[in-house]
Amino acid sequence: MEKKTAPAMTVLSKEVRTTMKEMLQNIGDLPKEIFQEAVAARLHPTGPQYWIYT
Repeated sequence: MEKKTAPAMTVLSKEVRTTMKEMLQNIGDLPKEIFQEAVAARLHPTGPQYWIYT
């Protein structure tokens, strides 16, 4: 695996604790909801979604 460092950025985020088995039901429409909140706040989301697993 190649590790890369990305430049600093501002993000909208949500921390969710889940398991592989329950991921779809716990995440559900979260990406769409975050996007809608950004648009409602007059932001213009661009670029990919980043998912960080720990």
